[in-house]
Amino acid sequence: MEVISDFKWKYRLIIVFTQGSDSQAIEKLLAREKESILDRDILWFVVTEKSVSSNYTGLLNEALATSLRDQFLLDQSALIEVVLVGKDGEIKHRSNGLDTIDLYFRIDQMPMRRSEIKSDL
Repeated sequence: MEVISDFKWKYRLIIVFTQGSDSQAIEKLLAREKESILDRDILWFVVTEKSVSSNYTGLLNEALATSLRDQFLLDQSALIEVVLVGKDGEIKHRSNGLDTIDLYFRIDQMPMRRSEIKSDL
């Protein structure tokens, strides 16, 4: 997987850029949130200087990590930077901490998500 645009209109993305030492804790947190993540069509990526991990089941490689950094990382010196990308491929929110409750709230307020909720009823 090298092209983030392959996910457009299929998934929302949570991209967490971290300096590395807390990446495993972040991955565990996101893995525990599996039900909420699946319900909202979220793919998450945890990107460090040396690796990228994800709930995406396809191939992950350095080209993907580079693409994510080039497209979405603003502050290379930040210990953590979290970016929420909508299904339309646009950045919806950016923060310096991972608050999944806040991210879910923001997603649930999006017009496309509201439509999904209605159609599930």
